[in-house]
Amino acid sequence: MMTNSALSAPRDTESTAEYTVRVRRALHSWPETGIDNPRTQQFIVDELSAIEGVEVRHGNRGTSVVARLRTGRPGGTALLRADTDALPVAEDSGEDFASQVPGTCHACGHDAHVAMLLGAARLLAARREELCGDILLVFQPGEEGHDGARALLADEAFADLLTPESVTQSFAIHITPNLPSGAVFSRAGTLMASTDGLAIELRGKGGHAALPQLSANPVPPLADLAFRLSSGAIHAGAGKKSEDALVTVTALSAGSTHNVIPDSGRLLFTLRCLDEASRQLSLSRIRAAAEAVGDGVSAELSSLVSYPCTVNHAEAVRTAREAVTGLPALAWQELPAPVMTAEDFSYFLEKWPGCMVLLGACPPDVVDPATAAACHSPQMRLDESVLASGAALHAAVAAAICSRR
Repeated sequence: MMTNSALSAPRDTESTAEYTVRVRRALHSWPETGIDNPRTQQFIVDELSAIEGVEVRHGNRGTSVVARLRTGRPGGTALLRADTDALPVAEDSGEDFASQVPGTCHACGHDAHVAMLLGAARLLAARREELCGDILLVFQPGEEGHDGARALLADEAFADLLTPESVTQSFAIHITPNLPSGAVFSRAGTLMASTDGLAIELRGKGGHAALPQLSANPVPPLADLAFRLSSGAIHAGAGKKSEDALVTVTALSAGSTHNVIPDSGRLLFTLRCLDEASRQLSLSRIRAAAEAVGDGVSAELSSLVSYPCTVNHAEAVRTAREAVTGLPALAWQELPAPVMTAEDFSYFLEKWPGCMVLLGACPPDVVDPATAAACHSPQMRLDESVLASGAALHAAVAAAICSRR
């Protein structure tokens, strides 16, 4: 069977390190958001099509790509996943390969995820004769709040590849600048929180600012809701630990000038929870608070996006940990508690055993990873030297999964 040391020593003329950096920078310079990433999809297809023996399929629901590498020998089936979409954020990183698309950038590292998985595809294909089983390479758009995972998993184009019985284990890497470069963090059980993107629309009665008694002003109750949500007051006395639920208000809009009472206002926020009980309790309390605004103002709560908790399977975590220990450039670190970020890889983990790991990529000029610009920041940067190690980790995990019969 292929060894981890072999995985870290590519035989091709362009090294994995050079290749992954080149790919990441190409993708970084022209990011695409949402479920439709056509230019990114074509780039991925072109790169995969240049690898001998890789079968490539396009999705019908969004610009997803699923490729299969067959070895022709019996074994397990590994699913490796990378997300492809960027964020509606204007880049301010100072990189010379920064985004050329106004108001859009890869501030969450999905360009690095694609680069690592394409690098892994080359490593695995070059050593097909040393492998058994099959490998599925999944490139998914729409992770950033566009329900891309569910769209891909329901796509008729992949129906025969992505059945409940077709995958032995699934695996994904999420890169982060706030962890030491080369450190791989994960844990069995809940890794990341659930997330609900929510909106509350308040409707009142507009009028003159000098005659508030003739109006039903939605602004004060909107501001009160924003404060109560942000302060945790809505959850007080709910019988749950404070760390079980996190509400973050991100947008508040109402009115257009200083002397007119508006008819309506809108509040956007996210709810993140570490278990389903906390999630349902929090949702019910938020709904009750919205419905209680009164004083001639009505409220409507709506869901914008919803992802369950990302829950790693213990056996898959062991597979990943063993793969990391065989790669000298990486070091395994047990994550002591879940993090409040969210991932729609959670839908893959509901369908098949698997795990996600966090790969540290603190920029080399930053001494303390905690001070690095985080994911979703306009200033986010990465240590690109870890990309080759990420590709090798993908390949090592796939080889271990496929060795199971």
